[in-house]
Amino acid sequence: MTRRTIAGTSMLAALAATSGVALALHAHGGTARADDGCSAGSLDGAYAYALQGALYDANGNETADVASAGRIVFDGEGKLSGADWFSKNGTASARSYTGTYTLGSDCTGSLQVALTGSPAVPRHIALADGGKQVMVIQINTGPVVSGSFVKQ
Repeated sequence: MTRRTIAGTSMLAALAATSGVALALHAHGGTARADDGCSAGSLDGAYAYALQGALYDANGNETADVASAGRIVFDGEGKLSGADWFSKNGTASARSYTGTYTLGSDCTGSLQVALTGSPAVPRHIALADGGKQVMVIQINTGPVVSGSFVKQ
């Protein structure tokens, strides 16, 4: 591998970490256009998912690797619920949650997910492949997590 290829690969990895939704849509050939007419009803039913990322302290130092796999159910009217297995540095635990979601006509939107006994966590989403797949990214103080949901 040449130095230019390594630098390009590193730059792509950094871009993927900060712009996972856009890259995922491009990589999967999906498009999210306003004329697709997305709304809350575009997300309806159960999706399986896998997410991974890291937690960071206030100084930007990575403090833990995190991952989860689970099932989320959208009601088609802006509410969601689900359960997953969550791993933090290899220690796994089962979780359940509820929340809300919004979806704009351009097929992008947001989730507010509240784990039982915890405040809501924001995530950004984009639909792909006619709603069969959802790209998700969470970037707020502390965690950087991304992944995808697949319609069951």
